[in-house]
Amino acid sequence: MIQTQLEALIRQALKKAQKKGDLPKFPMPEITVTRPRREGQGDYSTALPLQIVKPVNNALKEKGGGKLSPMQIGEILIKRLPQADFLDRAELAKPGFINLHLSPAWLAQQAGAIVQQGPDYFKVDLGGGKKVQVEFVSANPTGPLHFGGARNAAIGDALARLLENSGYQVQREYYVNDRGTQIETFAMTLWRRYQQLFGLDVDIPADGYPGAYMIDYAKIIREEHGDSLLNLPEEAIIPRFRELGLKIVLDELKDDLAMMNVQFDEWFSEQSLYDDGTFARVFAIL
Repeated sequence: MIQTQLEALIRQALKKAQKKGDLPKFPMPEITVTRPRREGQGDYSTALPLQIVKPVNNALKEKGGGKLSPMQIGEILIKRLPQADFLDRAELAKPGFINLHLSPAWLAQQAGAIVQQGPDYFKVDLGGGKKVQVEFVSANPTGPLHFGGARNAAIGDALARLLENSGYQVQREYYVNDRGTQIETFAMTLWRRYQQLFGLDVDIPADGYPGAYMIDYAKIIREEHGDSLLNLPEEAIIPRFRELGLKIVLDELKDDLAMMNVQFDEWFSEQSLYDDGTFARVFAIL
């Protein structure tokens, strides 16, 4: 990485300045090169002169020498910078920054390298193959994807792609909150909308989901099952409409996310933790 190469260049300049006696010897500090926040301050910048002014002057004092300002230290470091094909020039800026300008010719050459390597050019092996899980979106499965969920889809997928390109094995998970009060209220609302389609005078729950999309969901169920569900036993209503509604919502979510080119490796059901006894076992331990 060019940032690492620039840091190495600065390190060489400091070592050479110490070797030639331009600067006193003191422990080598950590050298960092960063992108400036403002235009006109170079492609990269380092605050090393400001960082080392104290150890420089302490060492000079021990030898009976005079003090150096950060600007003077910066001038010395620039003078001792080795030549490099990627570096066009280094400039000193108050109160003691060294602004580094990359060579335009070198930058132009990188375009060919990027085209040749394609997407692999930007891959780094920071993760070393470690496994990570990115769980995102995970909106309650009680209606269509809203703008907040779509935003989280974009952010989560970008993070997952970044981790993959950084050498991690990434699993994308959508945690399906398909248990609890909200999903039961959703199922009861759907049941009432289904009944209404057959002329029954019933109201949705006071805390139900009033959106028109619930009517659309009920119409899908009517198309698939006709009026065969009207006579369900009371204890079977919530489980059955929970199951039917959940499938409709998840299919819709998957279609919407696919249009954003967002895919998940795992759609993990919260209900499954109860079905397989995991919740009971963990609760007993706690």
